[in-house]
Amino acid sequence: MNSLSNVLKKSSTLLVDFTPEDCPACGCPRFERIARNPFDKVLGRTARYVCIKCGKTTLQMNSVAESNAPNQPDAVFDGEMEACKKFVIGNRYAKGDGVKKNEQAAYNCFVQAAELGHSGAQVNVGIFLLRGIGAAQDTHAALEWFESAAKQGNQKALNLLPKVKAFLDKSGVKSVERPTDAL
Repeated sequence: MNSLSNVLKKSSTLLVDFTPEDCPACGCPRFERIARNPFDKVLGRTARYVCIKCGKTTLQMNSVAESNAPNQPDAVFDGEMEACKKFVIGNRYAKGDGVKKNEQAAYNCFVQAAELGHSGAQVNVGIFLLRGIGAAQDTHAALEWFESAAKQGNQKALNLLPKVKAFLDKSGVKSVERPTDAL
């Protein structure tokens, strides 16, 4: 596995410690900068480039002077990682996966992840609030969490939001029973 990943990495990716103007592999001037992935910062990569002609990816690494500085992830990446950790822990408590099932602890973890912007956690908080699991039932707060997740493009939130809104519009009551059956 390790040798296969090394072969693949060598064949499709180049590492440089300078800002390239042309493709280091083929010299092509049709060379553009592309978005870094979340791990690039942690791994010390300052930029990503792709050649239009040969398709090779070039990763610009920190220079020698920069590599002596501590390599800390930026605040956004750090927040995303914390949100993911809380979401995973919440799921474990919700399902009893490796821990004793605890809906209150699951809800608390989901809220923490949701407040950090994790869309899956926002959906779960909405579901817990609709059903009154781990917290008092609150359909209006649940609707707000679904809207937050939907703004991020979360498919489950996009599917549930119209159903919850339609039910609230029809009933005007604070208790929601039927839409949660579809969850």
